[in-house]
Amino acid sequence: MTAAPISVRELAKAYGATAALRGVSFDFAPGRIHGLLGENGAGKSTLLRILAGAERADKGTAGVAPADVILAPQHGSLLAELTVLENFAVARPGLGRVAWRTVAAQAAARLAELGVKVDLDAPAGRLDPAVARLVEYARALWLDRPLVLLDEPAALLNQPQAQQLFAALRRQAAARGTAFVVSSHRIDELRAAAAELHVLRAGAVTLSRPRDEASNADLAAAMFGTAATPPARPAAPAPARAGPPVLAVRGLALAGQPQARIDLELFAGEAAAIVGMAGNGQRELMDVLCGLAPPAAGAVELYGAPPPPGDLKHHGVGRLPSDPAAAAAAASMTVAENAAMHEHVGGGWRRGLQRLAWRDCEARAAALIAAERLAIGGARDEFGWLSGGNQRKLLLARECGGDTRLLLARNPEAGLDLQAVAALRDRLAAARAAGAAVLLIAEDLDFVAQAADRVLLLERGGLAELPAANWREEFHRRVNA
Repeated sequence: MTAAPISVRELAKAYGATAALRGVSFDFAPGRIHGLLGENGAGKSTLLRILAGAERADKGTAGVAPADVILAPQHGSLLAELTVLENFAVARPGLGRVAWRTVAAQAAARLAELGVKVDLDAPAGRLDPAVARLVEYARALWLDRPLVLLDEPAALLNQPQAQQLFAALRRQAAARGTAFVVSSHRIDELRAAAAELHVLRAGAVTLSRPRDEASNADLAAAMFGTAATPPARPAAPAPARAGPPVLAVRGLALAGQPQARIDLELFAGEAAAIVGMAGNGQRELMDVLCGLAPPAAGAVELYGAPPPPGDLKHHGVGRLPSDPAAAAAAASMTVAENAAMHEHVGGGWRRGLQRLAWRDCEARAAALIAAERLAIGGARDEFGWLSGGNQRKLLLARECGGDTRLLLARNPEAGLDLQAVAALRDRLAAARAAGAAVLLIAEDLDFVAQAADRVLLLERGGLAELPAANWREEFHRRVNA
C-alpha cells in the first residue's frame, strides 16, 4: 500500500439544477480515520460514490483508482439472494475457483471481530438490517483496500456495536495503513472515532481539521451555519390510560422463534420504544406489525379488533418499516408520487392513472419539501436520487401526516442530522398530544430517552418492560450478561 495521501481536488457534481458538490478538496492520509460530517443533503454520499467510481464527477479529480476503494453504502449492497458466505466470495476480484473453506474461516474471523454471530449459509436478505450492515462492514475490512468508505455506518447500530466497529477500524488503520472515511451527522460519534474531521455544507467544504483543533461549536457552526444545536429534552410522561388499547399484541410468535411469545398493549397518547441487540427479532416484529408478514402464532389487534383489510394508512396507521426505502417507497418514482402514494391506493390507482390530479400531487409535495427543508431539486426528482436522510424525512412526513392514530417506526432517527432529529422529536410529541400512539423499534438510546415514556427489551425469550427509573442500566446489564 502507498503511504501517500489520497487527494481530492475541486470535485463538482450537479443533478439537474441541484449542486451536490461545489469544488470539494480533501486529503485523506493513510493509517487514519477521517470523519465526514454534514447535515442531510450536504453531499456526503455523493462524494463517497464518486471516490468509489459509482458516479462520475462533472469536474475535478480524485487521486485514487476505484479498484483501490471499497464503499459500504448507506442502504447496503449485499445481494439478498446469496448467502453471507457467497456475498464474501463474490466481492473478491477476478475469476476462478473459490477456496470456500479459506473464505469461510476468514469471514468468520472478521465477523467475530465485530461481535457478529450469524450463520454463513443464511441468505443475506433474511438478516436483520443492523446485522446485515455489520456483515457488510466485516466484508469491507476483509477486502483490505487502501481506501475504505463507510456511509453512515452507525445509523442502525446501538452504542456497543458502534464502539466495536470503530475499534476494529482503528486496529486495521494502524496495522495495515488503511485510510478510512466515515460519514455521519453525529458530532460526538465521529469525535470519538476519527482523527481528522471534515465538514460539508450544501456541497462545499466548510471545515477540515485534526480532531483536537475543532470544537463541537466549530463543527456545529460548519454544519448548520450556527453554533447552536437543538437542546435534548426528555420525553413527556405517559398519559392516563383510557379506553381500549390502540395496538394490542397477544401471544405473538415470530418466524424462527416459535417458543417466544410477545405481549404488548399501547394506548392513545403513549410512546413506547423497543430496544435490544440486533438480530433478536426486531425486523420480524416490525414486519408483522406493519402487515408485511404474517405472525407464526398469536394475534395483532388495532382498536380492539383484527387489522382491517387494505392499506392501513386509511385506518390511521403510519408505518416506517425496517427498510423504508425498499418497503415503503419506489425509487424510480418521483418525490411527488411517493409523497401521494397512500392517498390513491385503493382509489385513484385502480381507476386509472389519468384520473389522478398530478398538479395537486406536485403542489402538495412542493409544500412538504419546503416544510421539511429538503435539500433537493423539486417534486419531480426521482426518489432514488435523494440522500438517505432526505428519503427518511419525506417518508416520516407522509406517514405522520393527516389523521394518524398509530405510528409504527423502525429507527426513524437513522440518517437524520441533529436539527432533523429535533424536528422528529417535536413531530412525535405533537402526534402524542393529539392522541396518537407511537411504537418505536430503535437502536439509538439517546433518541429513545427523548422520544419514549416506556422502554421494552426484545430478547430471544420475548418482550420485557424495563424499569423507568434505570432502564439504561438494566438494558446494558441484560445484554452484556
